[in-house]
Amino acid sequence: AIDLKPDFAMAHSNLGTILRDLGKLQEAELSTRKAIELNPDLAKAQSNLGTILLDLGKLKEAELFARKAIDLQPDLAISHSTLGLILRDLGNFKEAELSTRKAIDLQPDLAQAYYALSILNPLCDNKNLKERLFSESILKDQTKKELVDIYFARAYILEENNNFSQASDFLKKANNLNRNIYGSNYSVISQKIESCYQDCEDNKFDIHQKRNVQIPIFIVGFPRSGKTMTESILACNNKLIKCGENFALEKAIKIYMEAKKNSLKANLSKLYLDNIEEDIFGKSFVCTTNPMNYIYTGLITSQIPTAKIIYCYRNPLDNIKEIYKKNLDRRHTYSCSIVESAKLYIEVHSLMKEYQKSFSSKIYFLNYDNLVTNNEEEIKHLLNWLGWRNESKYIEPNLDPTTIKTKRNVDSYKINKNEISSWRKYRDLLKPAIQIFNSSTKFKLLFKQYVEEIV
Repeated sequence: AIDLKPDFAMAHSNLGTILRDLGKLQEAELSTRKAIELNPDLAKAQSNLGTILLDLGKLKEAELFARKAIDLQPDLAISHSTLGLILRDLGNFKEAELSTRKAIDLQPDLAQAYYALSILNPLCDNKNLKERLFSESILKDQTKKELVDIYFARAYILEENNNFSQASDFLKKANNLNRNIYGSNYSVISQKIESCYQDCEDNKFDIHQKRNVQIPIFIVGFPRSGKTMTESILACNNKLIKCGENFALEKAIKIYMEAKKNSLKANLSKLYLDNIEEDIFGKSFVCTTNPMNYIYTGLITSQIPTAKIIYCYRNPLDNIKEIYKKNLDRRHTYSCSIVESAKLYIEVHSLMKEYQKSFSSKIYFLNYDNLVTNNEEEIKHLLNWLGWRNESKYIEPNLDPTTIKTKRNVDSYKINKNEISSWRKYRDLLKPAIQIFNSSTKFKLLFKQYVEEIV
């Protein structure tokens, strides 16, 4: 359509939506911006760009486009729902709830809005909305993606009412359907781990690189393993800039590998810092939390001399349960399978242990369970490893709003201890993972502290 009519704004907007569903967020952003450039009054494109920017973690800019969409078309329910999601991640929970309720007023069966409200929690307190969510009629004429949202929302509400058996049933429905839509990226990740490890073995250190002014800190690990919380703790140091889950390293490595293939010299440190979108001038530390950066641990340690890697991990069953509960749609699709999550968990932890043998001064293992149960001691160890002064400001950080589980936790922004060993509530659901762990010699060697609890 674009080839036939390059100035057709809706075609660019539709392409942006497709690219987002394919996980190509940067390309999706470009296509959608092109649509808005061609037709600034296209409310759907403005709303779509807000969603894409939300995925990219550009929350302030995402809010601007969602509000612009609402100004252009006040009755577009999806724009209000998207604004609600953005406001939640910004920590504005009251306005987030109002925007999401407005979306449901405009479109009573809007699945995304019910999912958003289930996380914010007012659904538990609203009999009419709860009844609507669990009705048969709400399932009619919904797409597969929308049904995923509804099933996850139902699971959240059932868990709040301590009905873990029924919650498990809806989690299975949601994840099975999500797998049906997006497939699994388990094999892709596993192959990337192997190829990048081999590449590191083949290409040892470039010791002649200049040391950078900024020290990169990569916080890696499975989703829901404490990475964002750790970044919030480190951000108490005003010399550090939080960059969240950006794609700077992935972009830099693509350029670096292409140069290497063509026998050209390239500095991965410089390429990485050049691809950071935030203004890092005047900062001493640049912190990122993209979980998939563990794949590139070998390249980071061998080609970015000043880099520090903090690997976050926790009780494997708690971690697997948490990612199985969260609607990660096209991201981390291995999480839709308890079995694949268990296998990948062992593989990643084993990988990081191998790297730690060679680069012990550059890789720190941060145990989430210890962090939340004995935070003063664990934070002290982390600060000592970084060479930072141990100060009280690190003990009670301002946590990122995205780490707050529900609206009920808003007032305190405290580190939550309630999720430790919460996997027990879902023991039946997690049986496949328990069987894998119990039969794995490698697991028993790597996770001695959890073996007895899991057995």
